[in-house]
Amino acid sequence: DTARSFAAMVPFNPASMFDHCPHCIVVLDKDDVVIEANTQFTEVFGAMPKEKSIDFVNSLVGPQQRDRVREVLKKVRSRESKSEFCANTDTLALGKDMPIYRSFDWTVGPWETEGIVVLYGRYVLEPSTQKAEQESEFIDFFNHAPIALHWLSDTGLVLWANQTELDTLGYTAEEYIGQPIMKFCPDEESLVLEIFKQLGTGNTIKDVPVRFRTKDGRIVNLLIDSNVNYKKDGSFNHTRCFIRDDTSRKVREARAAAASQEAKRSFAQLDSFVRKIFHEIRTPCHILMQLLLCLDGALDTPSLRAIPELADAYEYLTKTSRQADVLMTILEDASDASRFEYGLTVISCETPVNLREMISSVMAAVEFSLPSTSGVQRIVDVGSEGCPIPELVLADGRLLRRVLAHLVKNAVKATKAGEVKLTITNTNDTYMFMVSDTGCGIDVQSVTRGFQKYWQMPMPKTPEEARQLLNRPEAGGLDPVLARREQLEESLKLSSGCEGMGLGLNVCFNLIQCMGGELRISSSEKGTSFWFNLRLSPAPGSALMSPGVVKAPTPSAQPPTEASRQRVPMQWDSVNSQASSLFIDSDPKTTFAASTETVGTSKPAPPTLVAAQGLEADRKVHVLLVEDNTICQKLAQRMLITLGCSCDVAGDGQDALDKIGDAGDELYDLIFMDLRMPIMDGLQATTQIRQKLKLSLPVVAFSAETGQDIRTECDTIGFTDFVAKPCKLQTLSEVLNRNLP
Repeated sequence: DTARSFAAMVPFNPASMFDHCPHCIVVLDKDDVVIEANTQFTEVFGAMPKEKSIDFVNSLVGPQQRDRVREVLKKVRSRESKSEFCANTDTLALGKDMPIYRSFDWTVGPWETEGIVVLYGRYVLEPSTQKAEQESEFIDFFNHAPIALHWLSDTGLVLWANQTELDTLGYTAEEYIGQPIMKFCPDEESLVLEIFKQLGTGNTIKDVPVRFRTKDGRIVNLLIDSNVNYKKDGSFNHTRCFIRDDTSRKVREARAAAASQEAKRSFAQLDSFVRKIFHEIRTPCHILMQLLLCLDGALDTPSLRAIPELADAYEYLTKTSRQADVLMTILEDASDASRFEYGLTVISCETPVNLREMISSVMAAVEFSLPSTSGVQRIVDVGSEGCPIPELVLADGRLLRRVLAHLVKNAVKATKAGEVKLTITNTNDTYMFMVSDTGCGIDVQSVTRGFQKYWQMPMPKTPEEARQLLNRPEAGGLDPVLARREQLEESLKLSSGCEGMGLGLNVCFNLIQCMGGELRISSSEKGTSFWFNLRLSPAPGSALMSPGVVKAPTPSAQPPTEASRQRVPMQWDSVNSQASSLFIDSDPKTTFAASTETVGTSKPAPPTLVAAQGLEADRKVHVLLVEDNTICQKLAQRMLITLGCSCDVAGDGQDALDKIGDAGDELYDLIFMDLRMPIMDGLQATTQIRQKLKLSLPVVAFSAETGQDIRTECDTIGFTDFVAKPCKLQTLSEVLNRNLP
């Protein structure tokens, strides 16, 4: 009564009256929110309830006793009772130590202002010395744990944090506890809200990276693990968050990123170096191959062939030409394999492809590149009675020929006796190409590894060796990756007995993917089969090949003779009685010569053409060759003249622009442009031709660089076509026919 009389005379400020009371006093408004508390209450429950105006019942009273406390408060507010007593009430102490429920007796009375109540509380009993020591040890365990801990309310306030977290962030308990967690990670608001969303649905979060701001303004990287403590009624009580320093992981990531960038830079340098090597090798190879062709043409006359002293020389020349082809295949495989390693692809370019000539070329090349396979019969099986194969299909002939050549050569190498069969079938314009052999097979483990780069295996010499390979167990206790690496390292040794570089199947696998197919393999003791399907369309006006089987002559170990170099027609072993015109060439050079069509031929034009075109009918195609290498100039010029063209030569891009001059499109029908030249390179010159001179005449890139990036750059600039060095006469002829009307 005295207190109430005093309160009527002075403004409402119970703290000034209650601070000297030895027990806890707290004042609640009509919503049970703390509006004032004395010093003793703050020491036990912390400053947060008073400063943050928290709900006393929901936040501090134990879940099992909240309904009872609410009923008492309701009676006092409604004046049903002047005072009520809540005995043995579990109340959450949020002082300096870890939050823990203490048992309090609370006496509740009304205040003069309607709805406001005053609670007077004291410990039911002080903890025993033994229990106090146990609690102290328990609290110390969490407070100084080597990992940071904190609790959050359902509104995101920090209810408690251990000393480790305070030390990590540099705050005192008064500066940190009771504050909204968002205050300490302001740039992670969306992430923190998402964390609460996940926790609110009952999920446990783990290893979530978040950035906190320390007291001195630094940003530290932390990892959070958290779950939720729920009330008895299933509602949200508080979170339990564990925080770990993530700086070391970030440092490792930064170092890994730096190492990755350095590796990319090193790979880029290595790629440039390898491309330069390929460029430098291709140029002399181009010269070598053209010189061999020139020499072959000079010696291949009846008068010179009749001279006995030149017979061996001609044989050596033929073998040298074959080895030059092998060298070019190795260069192409190595170049493409390096590109595929970086994730680049080859753009497939579909043109009409003569399957007869391609098969002839592939089988003939195999015959002369593998002369020791005298006991192996080569068979070609094309089509079936109901699904014939057209002679001409729209495909990338360059890629398809490389794939078939690789597969047939591998099959012949793996077959000591028996047959190698190339089968082509057509089902609704889906063509299956299969190469099968009767060799000893590939071991089961290696079937799935056959398409990786550098993969090789020694060829079994006897059926017994093959069975041992096919049935050998996995290396016991050895990691599969390490086992595969050891196998690769062993196969790359010169003493391994493996031929080649192990790139063929890898290149085939990737080239087939570039054409829209997938290379597959099956193997047993009876042999191995590789096959793939391609969706192809027949070229307009193409004739159909008669279905059936054709057998090539068994290769002879003797040097090729004049007769063996002739084009020999092979008969079909077919259910169809019609004769086939498919040829298996003993000399691929013959196929090349037969399929080459000269452009701007020097022979007199037919009268019908003269009548239609006048003098233009006899005019030769006039070509500008832009090349800085003098030997390449002479060889390319000779090839163009052989094809019936007239040719001017420019030594660099600026020289080419000067020669074009004011004549525009009228002077030259086509330009062959080298890319790397002094003064002005081919890329700059072609840019000038397209953008400054506004000329639309065909410009064909003529370069030893063959990567997809340089081809894409040429397309962007405005090149019409691309020819890779070294270039054969047939390729040059195809380019001219493709780009001239």
